[in-house]
Amino acid sequence: ILKTTQEPNINRHEVILATAVPKGDRFRFLVEKATELGVDRLVPLRTEHSVVDPRENKLDKLRQTVVSAAKQCGRNRLMLLEDSIDWPSFLDQFSEKNALWVAHPAGITARLALEQTVEPASKNIVLAVGPEGGFSDSEIEQAVSRSANLVSLGATILRTETAALAMATLFGLTGS
Repeated sequence: ILKTTQEPNINRHEVILATAVPKGDRFRFLVEKATELGVDRLVPLRTEHSVVDPRENKLDKLRQTVVSAAKQCGRNRLMLLEDSIDWPSFLDQFSEKNALWVAHPAGITARLALEQTVEPASKNIVLAVGPEGGFSDSEIEQAVSRSANLVSLGATILRTETAALAMATLFGLTGS
């Protein structure tokens, strides 16, 4: 039995984090920390520059990481770790009825993005982070054509897992 404390602000936007999968053990770290930060769903992305595509066996092991992290931080709901999805399918599934924010160096500042996240209660917050090398120009064009917002996370280029956790932290707070 999972011993938990009550999570605050249950009636909030769902926070969905979609991210390319980093190399090595960094994805396990990202899954663990996203769970601790209160992300509701994590969607592994396959993009033009993706190097890693986790198989079902690896995702099953990572789901155990979700359980362990949830126990550690006292979450009473598990983060859903979905199967990997390609970028066009992701946009088809998540862009229309959600507030989609894509990490991109040419985007608006995080501060401006946070001011713009006041969305109708029916919209979830969907965050997308690309792989090493970033999203391709065509992937960014596809996202923008579907009303995605681009957000810069600062003057430096962050690793995939760092950018994903920064987005989860920034936008997770607005979902409360």
